[in-house]
Amino acid sequence: MILSTLDINKKNNKTIIVYIIVTILLYIGSVVYLKLGHGVSSNYMKFVALIPLVMGVVVFTILKLVKKAKYSRIAYNLYNASVETFVAGSICQGILEICGGHSFLTKSFLIIGLILLVSSIITFIICQIRKPTSN
Repeated sequence: MILSTLDINKKNNKTIIVYIIVTILLYIGSVVYLKLGHGVSSNYMKFVALIPLVMGVVVFTILKLVKKAKYSRIAYNLYNASVETFVAGSICQGILEICGGHSFLTKSFLIIGLILLVSSIITFIICQIRKPTSN
């Protein structure tokens, strides 16, 4: 079934580790990019590592601590896609700010990320109120 629930503890351990690695890599990348930016900086590039830290590590640690929380594969994938969209949008906006360009398309990252985030939250809530089926 598409909305089958995942085992929180097994999946969260791997997810938290992946988000920690992504946070570290984004932080290193933003530091290197800011060093090579000839004194020009962007807050989008400076704080891009906070997105997976807060939306990934913190959220999935809280879900791990809440033993009764369960979520579906679809909610998990939608949530991860929203985090990825916010990160990509932040990097694109940061690059545009540093090079002095502007684009209205960077706003689409925010809109799509919010749509994915709201969709994952709705799916998560549905999974919480849905009664478990007996096999």
